[in-house]
Order: sequence, then C-alpha cells, then structure tokens
Amino acid sequence: MNAECKMQNARTFRRVISAFCILHSAFLLACTSRPAQHERLKFWGLGREGEVVAQMLPEFTRRTGIRVDVQQIPWSAAHEKLLTAFVGEATPDVAQLGNTWIPEFHTVGALEDLTPWLTHSTIRPQNYFPGIWATNQVSGVVYGVPWYVDTRVIFYRTDLVSKIPRTWDAWIAAMQQVKQKRPNNYAILLPTNQFDEVTIMALSNHASLLNASGTEGAFRDPKFAQAFTFFISIFRKGLAAPLANTQIANVYQAFAQGDFAMYITGP
Repeated sequence: MNAECKMQNARTFRRVISAFCILHSAFLLACTSRPAQHERLKFWGLGREGEVVAQMLPEFTRRTGIRVDVQQIPWSAAHEKLLTAFVGEATPDVAQLGNTWIPEFHTVGALEDLTPWLTHSTIRPQNYFPGIWATNQVSGVVYGVPWYVDTRVIFYRTDLVSKIPRTWDAWIAAMQQVKQKRPNNYAILLPTNQFDEVTIMALSNHASLLNASGTEGAFRDPKFAQAFTFFISIFRKGLAAPLANTQIANVYQAFAQGDFAMYITGP
C-alpha cells in the first residue's frame, strides 16, 4: 500500500498542505490557505504514479494557483534518496511512501504530524478501511494518508510457463522446467531486499506472523519456518538470482527479455 506524507526538514517544519490535498485540490482546498502565486511545493512521486501526478498538475494549478514541482523517482531508489534528503536537509514538502516505511521515517523524525491539517480538510478516517488507515499512524498520530491499496500477484510469461501450479512442489517443478529451457536465465525474480514474498508464502501456509501478544514476529512458528525454508530452497536450486531489485536496471525490461519468467508484484 502507498501513502502520501509530509516531510519535515531536520531544523524547521514546512507548513504546507498534505499530499492528498495536492492530488484532490478541487475538494480539499480547506486544507490550508492558498500560498502566494510564486510559491512552489515540491512533491516526490514514485514510479508510474509520479508520471500520472505530473499530468494532473496543470489543471490543479489552473484551479488553485498553487504550483507544484514533481520529481519522479523509481521505487528502487526512493528509500535511500528520501533518507539522504532528510540527512542533507533537502526533503520535499510532500512525498509518496510505502506505508511500511512510515515507522522508520517517523523514528528518525522525518515526518510531520498531519492532525492539524486533517482537522481543516474533508479527509475523514471513516472513509478508509480502518486497517489501512492505521498503517499510517504511529502511537495514534497520523503521518500519512492512504493513496491506494494493491494486491500482490504473480505475473508470468505464458511462452515459458503454461499456468501457475497450485502447490509448492508443482511450482518448483514448473520453475525447473523454465530453467531447463533457458539455462542461462532464471525462473523467477525474488528480490532479496523485499519481505513481501516471504510473507505471502508464510500466510499461504497458514503461519502466524506475530506472537500471541502481537509484540514480536512469530518466526519460530513451524509453519513460518517451513515457508522460509521453501523460499530459500528456490535460491539453492538456482531458480532465482540472489539479487535485490536495486541491482536490476529495469525490472520490467528484464522480464520482457526473458531474464526471468515469473515476478510477484502489484498491478
């Protein structure tokens, strides 16, 4: 899931509207008073979303007089760039974040409390799924507004895989067949810097992710251990490259040219 958050400079708070106000200005102008005509807000959009936001801004500026400079950043570089910007006191006014990053950026003091701004906006928590809204909170304080929620699915090349099997054993067999067809390539991309794939496998094995008190990961749960063992076996069998997605110049181009036949990602 993605959220939009206000970033704060290490020394001073930037008093600007929330990112959700930027994207839906026609309805949310009450978020803050209109800035002077010469003032520009800096917004960092990640991946394809950054391109789409840029297309929306001319109409936004026409309606509001607020100018926004958008910097498009690939997802693979976004986390490090945001942290570097915070350390260098060069953060944008508003940024798109994966909601799993919010606790980390809150811990280092990079996010601003959105409560004062939400009080004067038309954004209401009851209009969102409670679980998703909660992922943008730390200790009850809101630091981001949900933008969208996506579901991870497995994409595959139908010229190399006829269909995705229903069991882990059959999945391994299918990946081995891909490897036989293309010995110099891999059957699947499982980025080593992502937790999604391991989590999905654990959940599909009916594992508990947290202990009974919800305070620690239940990584010793036999079902979780079984899922993690399966995950590691894919690498040990040479079916997946031990690479982070940041080590691949263009994941989708690599997928198109057949460097790997399967990839788990969002829409």
